Amino acid sequence: MPWSPRGGPGARRPASPMCWSGPHPSPAPSLCRGQTGTWSVPPLLRAPPNLPGGCPDTVWSRGARLPAERPPDHPVGSLLPAAPPGGPVSDRPGRDTPQAGTTLLHRGEGAGGILLPGIVSDPGAGAVRLRSCRPSEGARMTGHHRRGSGATGHLGLCTDLYELRMVASYLQQGMTAPATFSLFIRPNAARPWYVALGIERVLELLPSFTFGPAELDELERLGIDRPVREALAAWQVDAGELWAVPDGTVVLAQEPLLEMTAPLPIAQLLETAVVNLVQYPTLVATKAARCELVADGRKLADFGFRRAHGLETGVEAALAAYVGGGFATSNVEAGRRFGIPTTGTMAHSYVQASTDEREAFRRFATDHPEHSILLVDTYDTVRGVRRAIEVCQELEIQPRGVRLDSGDMGALAVEARRLLDDAGYADATIFASGGLDEEEIHRLVTEGAPIDGFGVGTALTVSQDHPGLDIVYKLVEYDARPVAKFSGVKSTFPGRKQVFRRGGAPTDDVLSLRDATEEGRPLLQSAWQDGERLLEDEGVATVRDRVRAGLDTLPDAWRRPPYVEHAPLPTIGRCLDELTEEVRHAVVDDE
Repeated sequence: MPWSPRGGPGARRPASPMCWSGPHPSPAPSLCRGQTGTWSVPPLLRAPPNLPGGCPDTVWSRGARLPAERPPDHPVGSLLPAAPPGGPVSDRPGRDTPQAGTTLLHRGEGAGGILLPGIVSDPGAGAVRLRSCRPSEGARMTGHHRRGSGATGHLGLCTDLYELRMVASYLQQGMTAPATFSLFIRPNAARPWYVALGIERVLELLPSFTFGPAELDELERLGIDRPVREALAAWQVDAGELWAVPDGTVVLAQEPLLEMTAPLPIAQLLETAVVNLVQYPTLVATKAARCELVADGRKLADFGFRRAHGLETGVEAALAAYVGGGFATSNVEAGRRFGIPTTGTMAHSYVQASTDEREAFRRFATDHPEHSILLVDTYDTVRGVRRAIEVCQELEIQPRGVRLDSGDMGALAVEARRLLDDAGYADATIFASGGLDEEEIHRLVTEGAPIDGFGVGTALTVSQDHPGLDIVYKLVEYDARPVAKFSGVKSTFPGRKQVFRRGGAPTDDVLSLRDATEEGRPLLQSAWQDGERLLEDEGVATVRDRVRAGLDTLPDAWRRPPYVEHAPLPTIGRCLDELTEEVRHAVVDDE
């Protein structure tokens, strides 16, 4: 007997090349039997992304109807006309009917048949193709496309599953006393220091870290018990305190960027989101600052948007690069959103689209006389510079400059500078891009290459030499009891802490307890308490100024290659050292 979507969980489907046997993950209530014997496809029905074979994410519009079963004379993989035997695919031909290039994925036989849309490369004009696609174990076959948790305004599901498991246990066991977690970066020789960024994003997160109906439904699906779900339904991050360094502060490994104190379930569940919001901006801002220090006053531009790991990631990267290194950006949305200066020249495709390089330069300079930085390396760099000069002389305009994107940048820049100067264009700039990072910029600057600015792309946006920070969020106190982890290089310090900066530079930082009496300026500030924000958004300019001031205090060995061989660490204050030994004795030596 054919499998029916009205069967409950555990209903089985007949084994066939086009279906799978075993428990169905859900009764699939979103597919209902239509009055005309066809399957009604709900709005925005999508093929699940975890289907093997790269089944795509194509959307059917409202009202589309699919045949109840695969026509018997058309096996899987065969081409079908747009209106297959058994009736039209749509009750609105020309609107919902699959067009050329559409694949139909067939699920099962007879009354249980389900067709899902897909894509093939060359199905033939006016035809659709049936093909088989097996789901992975436990995959949800159908269902309305559900927006991500963030789109609902509730961010409670922006966490890892093990956090939810622990929180459920905490609530069931009554473990709700105050807990303090400390966010810091473990030592790594690849980075002597860091530009802390993302604190503002954490403060924005706290009031939205809640659970709405969609999030509670997902918790039920995950097997979270009703009493826990009811507790989370009333969840608000409105008790406790957050101490943090202001955005743009230059810090060392082991120094807390923030410390969160709240009831244990709340503080625990925030871990994943807090690490996520601080790790990436800090990573990119630090990379940008390293580039700025070696550029020695030359202009910098962020060209990495297309290589970022997502559109929003690219926008955040542009902000971090601007704050950390003073980068202008090619990212127009980041410019609109944050007021970052935008910049852009032209691509090789513009030159290639013309039959002659001179003609390409002529068209671009005519249309953009005030932005005429011409890309000269499409065919031959030196010849490209000469042609750019010829076009500017012909049009009687002053060129803004030329861009070099490949080859021996130093030697080509010298020749380009000579040609521009000889033509009377001493004010024209030379801009370099293409595979640059702080090491290459440092080499070019040190060798005296006459380059006025650098565009940095992939190396900046993905921090190519060091693409992730070992940043962690660790419990340091629970129910007024200091706790620590003792496991070699992953050991932690107990208690609520403070960083004291002596003499204005991180070279003499002291890491101690928050209530300790130490010489120097305390870095962590009270940023949030019991639902009230205490550290206001300072604005991009203020954060940039803080970065500049911090970088100015760094010693030469920390500023440019070759960098120090070992990551510098703060001095451990006496009271923190004593507390660490007390905790070690209590949890290790007494066992």
